[in-house]
Amino acid sequence: MSQPWIKMWTEARNDRKLDLLSDAQHRVWHNLLLYSAEQEARGTFRDSGVLAIEVARGDQALLQETIEKCAALQMLVADGEGGYVFRAFEARNAGKPSDTPEAVRERKRRQREREAAQRELSRSKPSPSHPGHDASRPVTRDCHEEGEVEGEGEVEEDTPQTPLEEPRVGNIVEVSKAFERYTGSTAPNMLALCADHPTDRLIEAIRLAADAGKPNVSYIRGVARRLASEGWSPQDADSSSIVWEGTVIDLSRYGEPGVDR
Repeated sequence: MSQPWIKMWTEARNDRKLDLLSDAQHRVWHNLLLYSAEQEARGTFRDSGVLAIEVARGDQALLQETIEKCAALQMLVADGEGGYVFRAFEARNAGKPSDTPEAVRERKRRQREREAAQRELSRSKPSPSHPGHDASRPVTRDCHEEGEVEGEGEVEEDTPQTPLEEPRVGNIVEVSKAFERYTGSTAPNMLALCADHPTDRLIEAIRLAADAGKPNVSYIRGVARRLASEGWSPQDADSSSIVWEGTVIDLSRYGEPGVDR
């Protein structure tokens, strides 16, 4: 399919050859140029009996004299088969390889393949259980949630959890309350800590951080990691004191975990 446009160069305004055409001939030259661009072989034309009607308002004499003058000025070249070729048309209207119909079809084909692959990828991705859930982290559920009966509807995991295995996710509500209880300040965002440590360990870390006068998230994280590396367990919280960073810390004044002072 021919392009519905041609490139018009600004130098045509000062072209000395075009200046030699009369106004009427200039109009016919312009119409011939557009007409040739509509042909299957762009830049060519031949008179099939109605060319004068197409480009010269039916004036056959004006059409003939314009063609002869353009040929004399070497703007048109006879093709030897009764037609003419605009000598500079191909050079002035050369398209990019990407503009060919074959290139356009290939681009569309690749685009359809990308869209199909994207749809397939979207279908294969598991949907999160709720908005904002990080699929890389486990979700804990109460076995009695929504009226479920223990043992019914349970899904066996690859690594079964034993009764002695501590939960991997802390209770953010309990941890935040513990922070406020032991520091007297509003709790910061404890979500990241609760994702890495169980509730009892975090409460213990908060108590130690408060006693050291460093109740901030970074220090609490460091204490929690230290407790985990030393194999601390909730039973250790019954001790009346603990040695932390060379200091004996009296835990009795904090009260029992989960009980307000």
